[in-house]
Amino acid sequence: MGGVIRQTWNYPTILLTFATFFWGGNAVVGRYLAPEFSPVTISFLRILLSVLIILPFIFEPLKKEWGQVKKHLPLFFWFALTGVIGYNFMSYWALSYTSAINVAILNSLSPIFIMFLSFVIIKEVPKGRIIFAVIVSMLGVVWVMFDGSIVRLLAVQWNFGDVVMLGGVLSWAVYSILLMRKKLNVHPIALFGYSSIIAVFLLIPFTVYEWVKYENVFAVATHLHWAGLLYLGVFPSIFSFLFWNRSVYLIGASRCSVYMNLTPVFAAILGVFLINENLTFAQGIGGVLIFVGIFIATRFKK
Repeated sequence: MGGVIRQTWNYPTILLTFATFFWGGNAVVGRYLAPEFSPVTISFLRILLSVLIILPFIFEPLKKEWGQVKKHLPLFFWFALTGVIGYNFMSYWALSYTSAINVAILNSLSPIFIMFLSFVIIKEVPKGRIIFAVIVSMLGVVWVMFDGSIVRLLAVQWNFGDVVMLGGVLSWAVYSILLMRKKLNVHPIALFGYSSIIAVFLLIPFTVYEWVKYENVFAVATHLHWAGLLYLGVFPSIFSFLFWNRSVYLIGASRCSVYMNLTPVFAAILGVFLINENLTFAQGIGGVLIFVGIFIATRFKK
């Protein structure tokens, strides 16, 4: 069993598929929780739960890596702000105004943001097939967004939630570039752990203020709400981050970014089964284009 896990840890295709599947679930569960909880509360509880769950298992790596981490504390502050807080907070904020599928679709703009920032900041020029793969996948994203209708594309009107989600996508792109540019000699688990712990402390004052100002924050919480928060604290918060960080280390941010387009596919499928969102024919066509783009990006070895 241990050998299988070690082998999987070196296969970014498997890691990224699971990471995006959990992120797809994140959009759906976040949409379910958004009417009852604020973005600050969801973000804080999600991160706090993930830290409490994983801390007993990673205490030794954290202690061992502290010498390296303390040399780069400002950088870990930015990891926490952009990857742990910024992206998640804006995702849950956006879900108060738009659908889970829309949030997941806009999340698929990450490859464009990441490739652009990779080129500008670290001078990483993507290969032609990666660019082509992103274009094909983005066609799938656009097709899903506008239900295959040119009329809807020309008459598009963005709502506030869509704009907020674009800010979240930019925040995630910055986080990915920081990971790639600053390849620290720190174990991925320690990187994740310290980033999450710092994020918890950064969110505490905002959360306390909100809970004091608005009494009975949890008055409407049911066992399903708590189950949703537990999902957010385990799968997208722990596994997706570990899988993404490892994959960026293995193959780089640009190649990983193509997989972000799987998120709306998984979100659409999960949305149909879990919160009764509708899956259209156009979304099916878009999903096929997204998979074709990923196939092109991964068909040939580096």
